[in-house]
Amino acid sequence: MRRATERWPVVPRAVGWLISSRLPSLVSLNGTDKGSNGYVPFYERHFKELRRRRLTILEIGIYKGAGLRVWRSYFPSSSIVGIDINPSMIDEPRITCRCGSQDDPAFLAALCEEFGPFDIVIDDGSHVGRHVIASFDSLFPHVVPGGWYVIEDIATAYWEEYEGGPVGMEGTAVAMVKDLVDTVFRGSVREGTLPAADLDELHVYRPALVFMRKSCHQ
Repeated sequence: MRRATERWPVVPRAVGWLISSRLPSLVSLNGTDKGSNGYVPFYERHFKELRRRRLTILEIGIYKGAGLRVWRSYFPSSSIVGIDINPSMIDEPRITCRCGSQDDPAFLAALCEEFGPFDIVIDDGSHVGRHVIASFDSLFPHVVPGGWYVIEDIATAYWEEYEGGPVGMEGTAVAMVKDLVDTVFRGSVREGTLPAADLDELHVYRPALVFMRKSCHQ
C-alpha cells in the first residue's frame, strides 16, 4: 500500500512536464509576444516534428531573452543563438548571444563563420524593411538545405514609421517575399531572372508571419 501511495507524486510532476513542454505554455511562462500576436499555432505547425533534433537556431532580436528561452525549452537538444544591437546579452546554458546590427554584413558574416550553418533563422528584430532584407541576403545562404527562415511582424512593410508604404511599393520586406514566390516555381519558369534564394515552400499567414523553407536540393 505504501508503494502505491509513493507513486502518486510522480503523476503531477509528469503532467507538469507535459504542460510546460507545450509551446503555448512555454510562450506564456516566458512572457513573449508570440502568443498575443497569434504566432504559436504556425510555429507548432512547422516545427513540431523538429523538436527532438539537434539544431542550431538563430533569433534576431533578444530584448530580455524570453524568446531565446522558449526555443531552448522547445528544442531540448539544440543550440540557441541570439543577436541584438542592444549590448545587454544573455549568458545561459545552450544560449549564446552576440551584439551587433542585423544589417551589418561584416557582423553577420562573422556570426555565420562562428555558429553557422543554421537550421532555423527567426527575424524578430527591428522590422525595418531594409534591415529585414539585409539580414535575409546575408543569412539565407547559411541556412542548411531544407532549413527554415522566418520573418515576424512583416506587416510593418506597410507602415511609414518602419520605412514601409502602400501596396505595391518597391524595396519593402513584403516586396522581397513577393519576388521569392517565383523561386518556389523555378522549375516552371522559362524566362526572366530569379532571385538567388531557392525555396521549396513559402507560407504567408494573416498575423503578419512568413515561413520560408530552403530547397532540399542545394
